Amino acid sequence: MSKQKSKQKVIASRSLLLDGSYKVTIRIRRPVKSGEDYDCEYEIKGLDDFDLQPARGVDAMQALLLAIQALRHHLRGYRGRLSWLGTENDGLPASMVFRDALNESLCQVIEIAEKHHEAEVTQFVADRMAARAPEEVRAKFEAAKREAGEPD
Repeated sequence: MSKQKSKQKVIASRSLLLDGSYKVTIRIRRPVKSGEDYDCEYEIKGLDDFDLQPARGVDAMQALLLAIQALRHHLRGYRGRLSWLGTENDGLPASMVFRDALNESLCQVIEIAEKHHEAEVTQFVADRMAARAPEEVRAKFEAAKREAGEPD
């Protein structure tokens, strides 16, 4: 990915270890207004030449949350090899849901998915969430799947 410089201040960073010895640093920069939306830049240093990327949201909070989720996605291929504070994970949350009675079981499913059969459980959760989406959203989702050549 291209090397870029950002003028935005780093608001959060974390140091990880890859395979117990290689330093990996993740950083999130301050969300800024960009047209009607907000961009929140994030970066990973020490892995595959990954550099500054923007996460875009409708407000600063959404952009920040999407940047955290994007970092988690980009680190996915290194699970089991990254450690943070002596644990065998990156310390980034699996999901951005609140732990109340309605979400507790979803959080448990996501935690299990992280340990076993991630792709299958992730698809299961996505299918269930899509079933609850408004008809307009489901129609757009199905159209996008057809365009991508995925079976129904």
